[in-house]
Amino acid sequence: MRTDLLRTLATNFGSNSVLAAKAIREIYVLDSGTFAAAAAEVLQGPELAGSQFLVAILLAEPEWLRAVCDPEKYTLDQSLDLVRRANKLDPQTGLKLAEMLVPLGFSTDAEARFASRVFAVLKRSPPSTVLPALRRLSKCPNARLRSKAVLLMGHIYQNPNFALSEGERDPRVSANAVESLWGLATPAAREAFLKASRDQNHRIAANGIVGLYQMGDESAVPLLFRLSKSEVSLSRAAAAWAMGYVEDPRFLPGLTRLMEDADPVTRQRAFRAAAQLRQRTTELRDGGVLRVQFREIECRGSAHTIRVHIGVHLNQEDQFVKGLDARQFVIWNGPDVVEEFSLSLSDGAAPYYEITYQNPPSPTHLVKVQVYAAVGVGEESGTATSLSAGPDASL
Repeated sequence: MRTDLLRTLATNFGSNSVLAAKAIREIYVLDSGTFAAAAAEVLQGPELAGSQFLVAILLAEPEWLRAVCDPEKYTLDQSLDLVRRANKLDPQTGLKLAEMLVPLGFSTDAEARFASRVFAVLKRSPPSTVLPALRRLSKCPNARLRSKAVLLMGHIYQNPNFALSEGERDPRVSANAVESLWGLATPAAREAFLKASRDQNHRIAANGIVGLYQMGDESAVPLLFRLSKSEVSLSRAAAAWAMGYVEDPRFLPGLTRLMEDADPVTRQRAFRAAAQLRQRTTELRDGGVLRVQFREIECRGSAHTIRVHIGVHLNQEDQFVKGLDARQFVIWNGPDVVEEFSLSLSDGAAPYYEITYQNPPSPTHLVKVQVYAAVGVGEESGTATSLSAGPDASL
């Protein structure tokens, strides 16, 4: 009945706001313990004339904001809606939430869930309202909070200089600063990713390599292979995670090796990453079949050059597939995956992709090219003993 009465008062608030406000305050004074729950139920419905007055009453209760971000009481959408309503009345709402996080010791699951909800709310709030809170958290002593705040701030700023800051000592914070730049493809971002990829810390290095990979930088692949062969187990585990994250099929053989690693964490990450890659390749195979056909395979010493036509059957014709990059190719030199190669497109009357790499020829001189693209999957094998291979060298 109290909820219905509050809803009625909030609905009719515009006709006589003085009397309605007085009645709402009296309900709050008589039973403040159940007022918040009843008011929240009213606020979850359509916007009413007295909705903001209900929020104003709730904001007067110091613990209300904390309750709003309790996952046991509210869904994320409900928390976000209530915080947005509160922010209209009090622009310091985000900062007050941040202040609630600072003393947390993360000693209980409840504290961790509360912090997670607050950051989820901040992430989905307008930048202008959350930046003061994030700046406050980025300077607090707790590195766990700083790392989360820095990640969100980096997403907002998208400034490589932010990630290159020399003042931070905790690697988790620096790693999150690098992660916040993922998706940028500017020279400054590349500089930040390259610097991170050379860092001694496994998290920072892996995040830098992922950033390079996402922007299509060819150096990412050999860097990731190198990280996977590190003498430091944490670096190998980070490499396994990154291989799964980028979902590049060429890393499956490397993950197979890491699944037998002496370090249990590395093995666990490798198994998980391999499962991700297999699922991704299955999804790509469902997209269709590509026709992969060699034009030439040249091997002069350790220098290999492969020219290959990639086609897809559309409208009863074989159409050349353009727009592929090195991340969609897996090259095998005998039984080994080629860890570093260059790819270019020759776009003419008979277009083809040219692949070059440096590797001693395998005993069998066998070369295999696999292509994994959104339009389909295909592969072809041939030998590097002749300059022309495949059923139609005139492509």
